[in-house]
Amino acid sequence: ERTTYRITGEGQQELVRWLRKMLANPKRGPSEFMACMSFLIHLEPDDAISQLEERALRLQQQIGEIRERMSMVVDRVTRVNLLESEYLVAMLEAELKWIRDLVKQLRVGELRWDLKQIIAQIREAR
Repeated sequence: ERTTYRITGEGQQELVRWLRKMLANPKRGPSEFMACMSFLIHLEPDDAISQLEERALRLQQQIGEIRERMSMVVDRVTRVNLLESEYLVAMLEAELKWIRDLVKQLRVGELRWDLKQIIAQIREAR
């Protein structure tokens, strides 16, 4: 014996209303990575470079794995079934590009910091 559930007309309307709102309004939640960027000055720039390069390698691996999984199913599903994965790859690639640019700026000295100097400047400003 099975019980079959169906969405009500009112439930379908609410789903569509909610979906339209969520699709149309960009909203980013805080991430662990964003929090780390807020505290990056607690690492020496060279250490930050090492950690960011490690993250870049892991992002490359994730992108490759997702692309491989997508290629395995692309002939069995329609593109609409892969949109979530496509979006994820696009976001990971954007992050990877941003990290590579940041590392490049750190390497050439365009971005440097000294935490002790920053703290001293804050104390002087008081």
